[in-house]
Amino acid sequence: MKKGYIQVYTGDGKGKTTAAVGLAVRAAGAGQKVCIIQFMKSLAYSEQKVLQTIPGITLITVGKPYFIAKEGMLTEEQLKTWGRDVVIYPAGHPPEEYKKMIDGGIQKAVD
Repeated sequence: MKKGYIQVYTGDGKGKTTAAVGLAVRAAGAGQKVCIIQFMKSLAYSEQKVLQTIPGITLITVGKPYFIAKEGMLTEEQLKTWGRDVVIYPAGHPPEEYKKMIDGGIQKAVD
């Protein structure tokens, strides 16, 4: 089994998505297949518009807009419904066809 590595961009400031998008574009430019999974974002973000035009990049957006909410703002029914939108793969074993997996917003999704 090949060994890989995980890059984590974290913090309250800006730049995490920008860094991940840069990694994705670089990998796609080198002929690698890239899968970007963004949690809790709608398809209205500017980086998504350009990423959808780059061959070799698959963009998956899961969760609903306004998914990040204060405790008690969402009903149990909403939480059950939206929970089905998340695609889960075994840790350390992304789908074989992708060389890079980028999970944007996953920290907020698991908090």
